[in-house]
Amino acid sequence: MFFCRAIVFMGMLSSLAFAAAPVTSVPPVIDGFTSIISVLSSPVTFGVLIGELQTSKVSSLLDKHTGDKKITLLAPTDKALNDFGQLGALRGTPLLEDFLKFHILEGTWSRKRLRSNRAAKTVGGKALQTKDLGKILYSIEVDNGMIHVIEKVVLHPDVKKKLNIK
Repeated sequence: MFFCRAIVFMGMLSSLAFAAAPVTSVPPVIDGFTSIISVLSSPVTFGVLIGELQTSKVSSLLDKHTGDKKITLLAPTDKALNDFGQLGALRGTPLLEDFLKFHILEGTWSRKRLRSNRAAKTVGGKALQTKDLGKILYSIEVDNGMIHVIEKVVLHPDVKKKLNIK
């Protein structure tokens, strides 16, 4: 059964990833996957993100939250991460972990909740200004929380300062 859901999920990601027009309608919410990390392991959209999460060991945060301790991942697409152009400067430094943790929120955050609140607390203890999120392309509900696929990276002011980004 899990295998069948994974095939359907990968097919949906493929169709979203290669659609000629941007996703404008309410995106699919897919449930039944065991963890955020299992969804990200799909090679369709998240190759860069999963690589950075595993390199920094932040991926362990995405597997261990169960029960009442849910999390929400703001998952930039591979295109967003490649367009950011600063991953090389972050690799091998504590800034990579800070950068990735800034994309992980404590608790389950729906789209509506993100849009109706000014700030959300990240697992790194920092406040993310929700107005900085940009467009949420689609959302995926998983057993240990929620994934919102976003079209750009979000940066904490401290990381911006250290990278000389305005």
